[in-house]
Amino acid sequence: MKQILLPVLHVVIPLFKCNIKFNFS
Repeated sequence: MKQILLPVLHVVIPLFKCNIKFNFS
């Protein structure tokens, strides 16, 4: 389970950061 979750988190976290930047700008 963690082996699947870790790569997914590495993709999702940058997406969330980009989403937050777009929302504030």
